[in-house]
Amino acid sequence: MDEAAKANQDQCGLSKKTTRKTRELEQLRCSLEIQSDPIYVQPSEKEGEEAKSRKQGRREHRVAMDESAKANQDQCGLSKKTTAMKVERKKPCCTKDDAEGEGETKRFSDW
Repeated sequence: MDEAAKANQDQCGLSKKTTRKTRELEQLRCSLEIQSDPIYVQPSEKEGEEAKSRKQGRREHRVAMDESAKANQDQCGLSKKTTAMKVERKKPCCTKDDAEGEGETKRFSDW
């Protein structure tokens, strides 16, 4: 096993006593969580404290932008479920009333 795999096991808290399938699933879950966003990966010793503060600032900025976007949507009356605008149906342009005086809608195929 290479050093990266050992570090991943240590970081995810995997134990050697679990079954192979459970260990593989836990490792997959952990690696997906870690790989999904580099901001949340623990900085290496080379990067140091400066990298930690930079990443923390980006996380805080991300949260602030998310909150302001939600406030903006609320202010505009938008929500995730109702982002599509409703379209009002127009009255048909041709009715039988116009053509025959009965008042029912007539399709062009019925003419």
